[in-house]
Amino acid sequence: MREFLYVDDVANACYFFITNSKHFSYVNIGTDHEISIRDLAFLIKKIV
Repeated sequence: MREFLYVDDVANACYFFITNSKHFSYVNIGTDHEISIRDLAFLIKKIV
């Protein structure tokens, strides 16, 4: 299972946590939406 994120969202999250690092001891950046590579391939096939 994988989570896929937009690079802009990751960059914004990194910037936010770097500039506010005193408030956080650890950070998880994710979507809570997992998809298998197989299911992703089927989804792409369906769309294309």
